[in-house]
Amino acid sequence: MKVRPKNSSYRLFYRNNVWTLAQSYLGLGDHARIAASADEMARFAYDPPNDNYLAACFLSRCVPLADKDAKLDEDKRKEPKERYADRALELLRLANLGYLAEEIPHIEHEDVKGIAQDCLAEHMEKMEELNRHATDRYGFDYSLPANDLEDK
Repeated sequence: MKVRPKNSSYRLFYRNNVWTLAQSYLGLGDHARIAASADEMARFAYDPPNDNYLAACFLSRCVPLADKDAKLDEDKRKEPKERYADRALELLRLANLGYLAEEIPHIEHEDVKGIAQDCLAEHMEKMEELNRHATDRYGFDYSLPANDLEDK
């Protein structure tokens, strides 16, 4: 990437590798590494609207994982949960702006606002809606089975 940072093939493969890494961390329930991968995906932005949307999906999955993180004291769990939800909202807004600029179907602002608020309120119903959007759009289910959330 350093030698030819604008090479579209290199950029696509790098984005796909970051996505795969985030998927792996999701399977492990490692919210900190999922968030780092999501931030890298958004920063790199091979396809900004879609990459921002995917990064927001990954960050949204960090909220319940941080809430169940036994390595964090209960009073220390709020800060990462809020940080993940705030960043997910920011990325969803950027994705929405990108979709508007491209004049393709997009998530409405009120949906974006609702998703972030529900993350903070720890309501999984909206998270499932976000997961359905991701599944419909990208063909992958971002949700974790309920028992996986309890074990992490």
